[in-house]
Amino acid sequence: MIRTAEVSGIHRYGGKNLSRGTPAMAAGVTDKLREIGDIVALIEANEAEKPLVRGPYKKRSEEI
Repeated sequence: MIRTAEVSGIHRYGGKNLSRGTPAMAAGVTDKLREIGDIVALIEANEAEKPLVRGPYKKRSEEI
């Protein structure tokens, strides 16, 4: 019988058992195990908040 990593309690973090938490959880940075989809959603939300308007260009000197 083949057991997957999720069924056996071992996640894809170097083959280690993460049932007690990740290093980020131990450090108090986060309280849940994040997936790549969660990280992509955070990045997209951050990019949506930024204005897309560029500031004025630097004026050239007439001495060139």
